[in-house]
This record gives sequence, structure tokens and C-alpha cells, in this order.
Amino acid sequence: MPRTGWRAAAILVVLALAGFAVGRALRGTPERPEALATRTRPLMGTLVEIRLPAPEGAIDERAVDAAFEEMSRVERVFSPAKPGGGPVNQEESAEVERLLALGRRLESESDGALDLRIRDWVDLWGLEGTPRQPSDAEIRAVREARRTRKATGPLAEYSFGAVAKGYAVDRALAVLKARGVTRALVNAGGEVGVLGSGWTAGVQHPRNRGALLTSVRLDEGRAIATSGDYENAFVVDGQRFHHLLTPATGMPALEVQSVSVVAPNCAEADIWATALFVMGPERAMALARQHPELDVLLVDAQGRVTTSDGWHARVSGGRP
Repeated sequence: MPRTGWRAAAILVVLALAGFAVGRALRGTPERPEALATRTRPLMGTLVEIRLPAPEGAIDERAVDAAFEEMSRVERVFSPAKPGGGPVNQEESAEVERLLALGRRLESESDGALDLRIRDWVDLWGLEGTPRQPSDAEIRAVREARRTRKATGPLAEYSFGAVAKGYAVDRALAVLKARGVTRALVNAGGEVGVLGSGWTAGVQHPRNRGALLTSVRLDEGRAIATSGDYENAFVVDGQRFHHLLTPATGMPALEVQSVSVVAPNCAEADIWATALFVMGPERAMALARQHPELDVLLVDAQGRVTTSDGWHARVSGGRP
């Protein structure tokens, strides 16, 4: 399923590394090392980081604050099930509709592996609160309700966890650029976009938390996101469950460990990573081949790595 909601603030420190090894893998061009000033703020259930290559005294703090405020606004708009959440004006309603249209397109292309109308499964598994394993009877009840529900429903039935953080990164970059910032990196718990060129992002190894699988070069106009089964998981009676659910069954997708996608913007990288994860290796890579604008790295359940044709042109840390 779509990545289900945003992670809880209680585990911010751990999940700041999910998808990307932030501390040592985000840097400037190797040829011209830079001193990076970093600003962080807890948002969207993760630790959002903005990095700018400038001396501390030269940082435009008002621009950074504005970028964080824009991400906070995005969080409210795309939290329709929470008190005070959802769009409040026509412009924000149009934003929601644009992301819903993107979700519908990917739902069609992925044969239902991506579904933003998944609040029922999110709530059943407690994925935005206290995770729990639902009973078989509970799962059957939701499946039956989904079979008989109307084609469309109220906004509160949707969960934007598969795309909202990536979209928030895009919006933060737009605010920074509008205020004259020409070089910056925004990282929302693994969804990363940049202004300028020569940035490097390290892709987290899905089974070795202290290691990188590889690293990629990011320039303005390209962003990266990773969906991994290690990001939000829990164990019951020795069985491990994670947050990337198959919409048709409500169960975790089990054929993939992680998928990283480089795309023209972070919202698309975010939502494509979720869709391809749930599809499984063969279907995912077949669909990726139909989209040359995407660069994809997939690690299957056995730890085998598959990449799209364009991926290695962006790998700067050696082949995985």
C-alpha cells in the first residue's frame, strides 16, 4: 500500500536515518568540499533537515523558517482525518486534487498496488498511533467493506503518507528558491530534493542499518525517495510486520526489502517508490522500464539488487 502515514515523534532520532544515511552521506561535491549549515525541525512524524552551504552568520534564517512553515502547512492540508486537518481554501483544495490525480494515475498504472484511499487499513493496523496486528476477522471485515464501497469517498478516507512528505520537500525548495536561495538540500526522513548541483545522497542498506547500499548524485530537478520494509515495523510472536501494505489484502507486501526512485520531483519519487515496492520485483521493474524519467534501484526479499538502465549514470559511490 501506500506508505501509511507519518511516523510517530517518539522515534524521530531512529527514523531520521530511514532511507538515507543522513549524517555522512549528504554532502557537497567531492571536488569542492563545503561547510554545511543545518537546520532541523520535527514535522510529519520525522526529523526534517534543511542544509545550506554557507557560513552560520550568512544563513537567511527567514527563508529557512518560511520553508519549514510551508512544510507544516502541507502537513495540515494532507492530514484530512485529523482535527483541524485538510484544505481550508480553494487553492489548498486544488493542491489536494493534484495529488489525488497523481495517485489515481499510479493506481491505474500499478494495477492497484498504489491506493491513496487506504485510511481503513491505516487505522486497522494502528500505523499512525500504536501499531497492532489485526485479527483475521477484522481483516476480512475491511476487505468486504472495500468490495462494496462506492467508487469515491470523502477525503477523510484517504491517507497521503505515500506522497505528502515528498510534496512537502518540493514545496520547501520552491519557497527557498523564491527567496533567493540557490543551493540547498531538504531531507524529510529519506525524501530528498536539492537546489543547485553536485549533492550526494547515500541509500541506506535495508538489512544493515550502519551501512550504505550505494550513493547517488543529485542535481536540481532530480529528487530521490526510498520505501523500505525497515522504516516502520513491529514484531508479534516472532513474526515481523511493516507499514507497506497491499491495498487489496491489507497485508504487508513481502517480495521487496527496499525501493529507491530518482524522479523529476520529490512527490513523484515518493509515490513511485511505494507503488513499485508493493508491486514486487518483476512487475515493478517492467513498469519502471516504461518510464525513462525514473531511475530505480530495487532490493528484493532475498537481498538481490536490480536497477533500471539509467540508475548507474547517477551512482557516485560505486555499483551496488
